[in-house]
Amino acid sequence: MEMEQSPISKALALSIRSLVAGLLKINIDPSLPSIVDQWWCPICSIQTEDAPLCPMCQRILLEPVEDLPNDDQSKSNVFCYEYTPNDKISNVEGGAHDQPKHVLDNDDAPGLQTLMSLTVRDRRHKHESNAEIIFEKIIKHCRRNKQNFVDNQFPPSSRSLGAGSFNQYSQWLRISEVTPLSPDDRKLSWTIFSSPKPTDIQQGALGNCWLIAALALISEQPRLLEHILLTKKYNNEGVYLVRICHNGLWKTIIIDDYFPCTKHKYLVFTQAKHCQLYAPLIEKACAKLYGSYTALKGGDMREGLQLLTGVPCEHIGLESSKDIFDSNLIWTKLLTSCKEKLLIGTASGRNDVSSEEYARVHIHKNHAFSILSAYELGDATKRFVLVRDPHSHSNYREEAVTESILKRLRLVNPADSSMGAFWISWRRFLRYFSSITISTYNSDDFDIREQCKFTRSSTEYVMTYYLHVPKRTSITINVIHHRQDRRTRSSHSQAFVLCDIDDLKSNGIVGKRESILIGKQGGHTYWSGSLSAGYYVLIPFSTSFWKNDNSNRDFTVVINSSVQLELTMKTKPATFLSDCLISAAMKNSKKQMNKDVIVYTTSGELGLKMLIVENQSDTHNLMFDVNVQHAKNVRHSRHSGFPFNTHDCIPPRHRQIAFVLCDIDDLKSNGIVGKRESILIGKQGGHTYWSGSLSAGYYVLIPFSTSFWKNDKSNRDFTVVINSSVQLELTMKKKPATFLSDCLISAAMKNSKKKMNKEAIVYTTSGELGLKMLIVENQSDTHNLIFDVDVQHAKNVRHSRHSGFSFNTHDCIPPRHRQIVFLTEWIDRHGESASLNYAYSYSHDKRMSDPKPPIDTSKHDFHSPRAI
Repeated sequence: MEMEQSPISKALALSIRSLVAGLLKINIDPSLPSIVDQWWCPICSIQTEDAPLCPMCQRILLEPVEDLPNDDQSKSNVFCYEYTPNDKISNVEGGAHDQPKHVLDNDDAPGLQTLMSLTVRDRRHKHESNAEIIFEKIIKHCRRNKQNFVDNQFPPSSRSLGAGSFNQYSQWLRISEVTPLSPDDRKLSWTIFSSPKPTDIQQGALGNCWLIAALALISEQPRLLEHILLTKKYNNEGVYLVRICHNGLWKTIIIDDYFPCTKHKYLVFTQAKHCQLYAPLIEKACAKLYGSYTALKGGDMREGLQLLTGVPCEHIGLESSKDIFDSNLIWTKLLTSCKEKLLIGTASGRNDVSSEEYARVHIHKNHAFSILSAYELGDATKRFVLVRDPHSHSNYREEAVTESILKRLRLVNPADSSMGAFWISWRRFLRYFSSITISTYNSDDFDIREQCKFTRSSTEYVMTYYLHVPKRTSITINVIHHRQDRRTRSSHSQAFVLCDIDDLKSNGIVGKRESILIGKQGGHTYWSGSLSAGYYVLIPFSTSFWKNDNSNRDFTVVINSSVQLELTMKTKPATFLSDCLISAAMKNSKKQMNKDVIVYTTSGELGLKMLIVENQSDTHNLMFDVNVQHAKNVRHSRHSGFPFNTHDCIPPRHRQIAFVLCDIDDLKSNGIVGKRESILIGKQGGHTYWSGSLSAGYYVLIPFSTSFWKNDKSNRDFTVVINSSVQLELTMKKKPATFLSDCLISAAMKNSKKKMNKEAIVYTTSGELGLKMLIVENQSDTHNLIFDVDVQHAKNVRHSRHSGFSFNTHDCIPPRHRQIVFLTEWIDRHGESASLNYAYSYSHDKRMSDPKPPIDTSKHDFHSPRAI
């Protein structure tokens, strides 16, 4: 059962959106969520974030709400309310002097726009003050009209639940109608907080352990919860304001108190013991932010911590594939973070530890834990970590943690097994835990948050961020691309360059002392380090959006520092970006010198590769030609498609960026498959099954059957069922049949019989799969491979290229190509065996010939030759 509004209720759904649109005579997108970003004063035109009070004229921007007509209030006790920002205004943080800045795409140099960073604490206080005004306005209206609040941007309906089904779900209820799970809790009144502890949180039917684990870690420091929940007390009107950092920008999210419930009136999703509302309220705010509860499925703890704290997390992998693994360095980092009382999480679930071993030592596999402390008793052999399982008591025992040692460790932190906490030796910790996540949140730090857009071409002006650092400071720089939803992975590469400059107005040499280039595939580029006193310029950039007008180019720059910084923003020509990149490349790249020529190439680890040429001649131009023989899964800064050849004439004593290449995202890649893993499972009948283990990474699964080719009347339906010990993210997309060919070729090359001859390799799969595949590789660089198959006998088999006997084939395979010549499947006939006998011959020839049966390569036929 769902709670839907009656026509009368809908008529009474008073909305700030329609009010603002009427007053200002503007059109506002009705699909925008009721999340407070920014307001525009119609009196003095000042723009301000998160506050209905104009900082200049002190006009209360929400005042007209009190005068809204309400013709029939007696017929409804529901009040629907929306807050919507002006979507044409960027989300700007800071005081009244911090006005929005827009990227200019013309040649006019804009004026300087300067602001000072704010402490995390001051920014939070500002948001809390603004939220209090908003809250009081809504409460006042609800009480005067005897109405409770309903958010019709996230209504109590199936739309807010999202796609999929939840068996327990039956109805939406206000929190006052909900039955607490515990009989003891039913004696209590609902409250926002009641001495919250990590063990209070109980995950519901939603697969969002990434958020619950982060929330449990936040609960280790309850004061942080109060910074997220801006509404601190339960109220009968059902109005709650939650502060969440999304895409690097703080947003105040307004929600009501309706929740999905079972038929027995229990909460379906997350709840907290002792009738505390903070857990379901935060979960609902996140669900509203992303569109539905279902949208919260899948993720990792880092994302949750960044949503709730607004600061980046450092992730330390403990399953290093490299030979060098410095446990001492990691220990020092952990010890320092514990002393600074940072939020620290860890995860179990190593690939080299079985489920049985985890059960034997009483540690939950694939689980998120909190780290409360790290301590060393005398020497490096006596290092211990205090870990807490937020969801259970601990039965972990270890010989190294003797009673006498435990007594000394409890003086450091008295948490015990009844609280889910246990001490574990450092050696055993490294055995059973796969990663450490450290939140760098510090309320005394300063931060700056500015929104901008990546440029669309190599000629467009770029936004530059000039920093004045008054004294040496630790600093963290984040460039966060705006994800439109949680399921969309960023398919681009992005970077930023940071160089020192002489002063704010200098147009001279950049990067005399410092030139840092940071790049990465995906939507989050991050660097942490220290800067000495001086002036610096920061330029985020991405060539992925050049010649691509339809992509979302929004990003946020977030700068955290231990001292207050002054930031000045101005647009500069793209050549200024070139100067900074050249400076960084010259300091940190491979260098090849020849007579009067130097060529610099950056490392591919940045997610981009840059080639820079320097002409050292005083008198002659440098003619520089680049001939790209092969390119796969890269974008070129000067070409939209292959070939990527370039020709340049570089004047004397000049340098030039010849090109920038950026990677194409793994998930959208059409490149090499099966570098590490290629598994081919086949069987006669209607159930194909495999069980094993996979290491972390991206995989593609393709079910297929050639039995239904040229057979339109058969039932072709099937279901894919995947069971795993960890939560997986699944993305489905259609690909041409040649992509299936690439995957099958990869699997066959790893697991098949292989016959080699001069410049030809033939692979044949085992018949135990219920299918047989023949793959041929032409290793010649110059000649075609003419390959003929003569099938002498075939019984109870289907051929992928023939509908009837004979199964002979003739193919012409180009140089450096592979091809699936055929795939046969056994036909199941009772009492009859299947058999196939064939012979093949081949030769190399420069002449081309047509394949028989024909192969339509223009339609990406499964049998098309594939480049090596």
